[in-house]
Amino acid sequence: MIANRLLMTKTNVESIFRRRRIVRLPGALALGGLITYGFNLAILRPIYLEELNSFGLAEKYFFLDLNADMMRQDLEQMGISIEAKHFDMEKTE
Repeated sequence: MIANRLLMTKTNVESIFRRRRIVRLPGALALGGLITYGFNLAILRPIYLEELNSFGLAEKYFFLDLNADMMRQDLEQMGISIEAKHFDMEKTE
């Protein structure tokens, strides 16, 4: 709505955005999307990353470790027991 209002305001030159709604709608959507993306990058992302660091979860969030033994231990801590074949990691490499 804000982007639509910005595109409707008078400028020095008669704007095509004021005269044609069909042109103003995609412009308003694009401008609104850019403003939202910029807000997320500038304000919300640093807050989110700070929260992840304060809880010590940043390493788990950004680095994927598909270690089956670690997954099995996590599941056992949650009370889920699965039967799976155990393999030697050194032999598989």
